Amino acid sequence: MKKDKCENCNNSLGKLKRRFCSSDCKKKFVREANLLCENCGIGYYKPACLKSQSRFCSRKCQNRSQARNNTLEKEARICESCSAAFVCAKNSKRRFCGKSCSGMAQRIKRVECVCEICEKKYSRIETYKTRFCSRDCQYEAQSKGIIKTPSAGRAGYRTDLSDGNYYKSSLEADFARFCKFINLEYLYEEKTFKISDSDGKTRRYTPDFFLPDLNLYVELKGIRKDRKYEKNVTCLEHLKSKKVPITLIEMKVFYYFLKSENLFSKIENLEHRSYKRTKGLATRAC
Repeated sequence: MKKDKCENCNNSLGKLKRRFCSSDCKKKFVREANLLCENCGIGYYKPACLKSQSRFCSRKCQNRSQARNNTLEKEARICESCSAAFVCAKNSKRRFCGKSCSGMAQRIKRVECVCEICEKKYSRIETYKTRFCSRDCQYEAQSKGIIKTPSAGRAGYRTDLSDGNYYKSSLEADFARFCKFINLEYLYEEKTFKISDSDGKTRRYTPDFFLPDLNLYVELKGIRKDRKYEKNVTCLEHLKSKKVPITLIEMKVFYYFLKSENLFSKIENLEHRSYKRTKGLATRAC
């Protein structure tokens, strides 16, 4: 239904299809005009539903009023860092007397530690549980087996060997059993070498065994058909070029030798292809 008169002043609208004759009438009808800004004292409009909550005509006047109150209402506080007294606004959230005290409070506590590889003293954050002074020492610890990295093989100590070595695979454990059977002294992961790649990066490489009687390092490897995961083989070839006595024994060749010499029945607890029978030999605790 068309309205012929303004809803505010009841003046005739003529042919206009609207509710009010002017914008002033619309403001007077929709908003309350009897509001005064507490900061500048100028009258302003607000919807009737916001009349009880409104105190300022704009955000600018609101900020100025708050700034004036902050300068007028102050209180004395004690610095949480140096215990010195300072004055700040009453509604302020300050806890420190200055930037230096704030920085000292936010600085994380550190403790002195000793690196497990190079025995160098270093400091670490109190809540961190690092064991090494640098990433290089951490890599060397991983290469030596100090850090028990995840392994696809059966990693753990061997109850039948009782040598205190944490073997990363059943192949390494079987080689240790073979050396023990023929009374050949062996040292597991005895030395770590630093090798520079063609890109200039330094890598850490630790051969699996060292045989003191033969003065020979041994790397055991299960060669895959797709030739993946052969970084150790690359490091081995690099050491060979440096006249380091080291050899590679492939898993297939090693077990074929044991089978040809009828040593499977003579050496106890061989784990090759009998994982269920020898499951109790591997343990995570020494």
